[in-house]
Amino acid sequence: MRRQKSSTKIRHVAFSVLAGLSAAAAIPFEARAQADAVPPVTEAADPDLKAAYEAAFQRMLDNPGNLDITFAFAELAMRIGDFEGAISALERMLLINPDLPRVRLELGVLYFRIGSYAIARSYLQEAMRAKDMPDNIRSRVEIYLSEANKRLSRHKFFGSIAMGARYQSNANGGPSSPAVLVGGVIATLNDEFTQQADYNLFAAIDLRHRYDLQRQDRSEIDTRFSFYEAKQQDQEQLDLYYLRISSGPRTAFAPDLFDNVFVRPYGQADYTWLENSTYSASFGGGLEAEIPVNARNALSLDMQLRQNIYRNSASRPHNSRQDSLDKEISATFRHLPGGKTTVGINLRYLIRTARISSNSYRQLAATGFWSAGFDSPLQDLPSPWKVSLAVTRQIKAYRGIDLTIDPLHRRYDEEWRLGLSGEIPLSGEWSLFTNLSRSVVNSNQPNFDYTNTVVSLGARLLF
Repeated sequence: MRRQKSSTKIRHVAFSVLAGLSAAAAIPFEARAQADAVPPVTEAADPDLKAAYEAAFQRMLDNPGNLDITFAFAELAMRIGDFEGAISALERMLLINPDLPRVRLELGVLYFRIGSYAIARSYLQEAMRAKDMPDNIRSRVEIYLSEANKRLSRHKFFGSIAMGARYQSNANGGPSSPAVLVGGVIATLNDEFTQQADYNLFAAIDLRHRYDLQRQDRSEIDTRFSFYEAKQQDQEQLDLYYLRISSGPRTAFAPDLFDNVFVRPYGQADYTWLENSTYSASFGGGLEAEIPVNARNALSLDMQLRQNIYRNSASRPHNSRQDSLDKEISATFRHLPGGKTTVGINLRYLIRTARISSNSYRQLAATGFWSAGFDSPLQDLPSPWKVSLAVTRQIKAYRGIDLTIDPLHRRYDEEWRLGLSGEIPLSGEWSLFTNLSRSVVNSNQPNFDYTNTVVSLGARLLF
């Protein structure tokens, strides 16, 4: 039964790393970088809004000295995405009346939105000098001013730290039934290798650093670092440490032809430590592309080539048979229908070529996702509260036959995974999050049939 023990642990490593990172890290800090890659959501597709905008523009032309009419036009221009028009209108207001701190605030925000951080900082600093500014407005100015100062630095550093507890109904990734195949014959697996529930404590760190090369094409060196640790309560052999680092230049692609299209070639390395010894390491590289289709839709692409090296140990004497080369491509489409809602789909195709053909496979996965933010129902807690839903369908077809399990059939797995998560901000930096997910894998070989329910609860610091 030693081979079955190794197989269940191998499956668990992949599941635990992916489930842990998605539940604990969930890319929270990406929102701070998103403005550099995807244009802001606007309501330009609304014909009524566009008509109101055009009417307001005409009223402003007819009454150039009326500040109320000018400000009304600026508000509509911001909603429709005409930031330059809004800036022009607000600057004319200051020529008429320089003592308008609210207008200076809005100009600072607008210049921030279009990436002119030095001008944004100047307007925000002027707005801060107003002695009678309400506290809530002053807080808003301070937030934008702090972020503008960060953006003006050549070094941009942001990330998140998450900690929490997790329950898994199948922590070891064991088969649902003790009846397994050995050489094509049904055998009974020892109970310790079947499905085992367990709790763990986990910590996840995601860091991102951007170094501005101060070129007109907005090139920068983009470095990302992830760390994940899980400490089991009972299944100590599944204690896990995982590291990943990637780095490469991110630059605008053909800026004369395309707006806000960025590409990033990168190198990447991963390291996994399991059961007090090295489990695997991988190295390789890839190419990312960020393509904003329009104000409401964006497409991102990622192509990777990775060499995976697995290390043998006392409990995994044949682990090196998994040594492999991965070729992977993924595409993510996001649609922003308005408000704080995002919907989309991710498609991923992986070809793994291993030393042993029975460990080689092709994998196709599709994930549909939806997320929304809504106002806090509690006055003492900030907004937005967030909820997310993801549904994944995955198939995995193996290339070779494993004679020790089934000498007649190649392995074929199908998986459904459902995930629901929520996040409640406690302050500008801290939040509480929870995650509930359910995975069901059906295989033509009972050794790999399994289900798993995961419940996570934790706190996150965003910086």
